[in-house]
Amino acid sequence: MNESLIATVAEAIASAEVGYSISLTRLVDGVSEYTLTYHDGSAPLTFEENADAYEHVRARIHRARAEAAISAYSAAVAGKSAPEWQPMDTAPLDGKHCLLAVKEGAFVYTVQGAYHAGEWNAVHRGNVKPLCWMPNVPVPEEFLPYRNTAVALEGAHD
Repeated sequence: MNESLIATVAEAIASAEVGYSISLTRLVDGVSEYTLTYHDGSAPLTFEENADAYEHVRARIHRARAEAAISAYSAAVAGKSAPEWQPMDTAPLDGKHCLLAVKEGAFVYTVQGAYHAGEWNAVHRGNVKPLCWMPNVPVPEEFLPYRNTAVALEGAHD
C-alpha cells in the first residue's frame, strides 16, 4: 500500500465534520420531542427519543467520513496516469523487469524482459532488440497465486 495515499485518506476521514445541534423542543405530559438541526441547511428532523437523534447523527458522520475517503482517494488516483512507452535510452539497466516492445518479422509484440549481461532478455528468449519500453503494470492482487489459492490451483496439473 502507498503510505502517502493512506495518510491522505486518513486525514480526509479525520477532518470530515458534521455540524449539528439537538434541542428539546417539547415536553408535555411526559412526551418529549427533540429537534435535530444540521448546519448544512437541510430541514430539521424531530425525534421522540434523544438517543434516536444521536443515532441519526452517528450515521451521518459515518457517511461524511466515507464520502471524504472516497473523494480523497479518487482525487489522488485521478492525478496518476498509466505508464507510457519510453525510448530505450531511458530503460533500466539494473536487471529490473519491464515491458518491452519487440519486432519480429511483420509483428510487434509486448513481452516482459530485463537487461542482463549486456543484452536485453525477454521471457521467451535472450538477446532481443526492443523498440521501446515501459514499467511493468501490476497484476491485480486477486490474481496473484500467493493471495488467491483458487487462481493458483486453476493452472495446476496432476
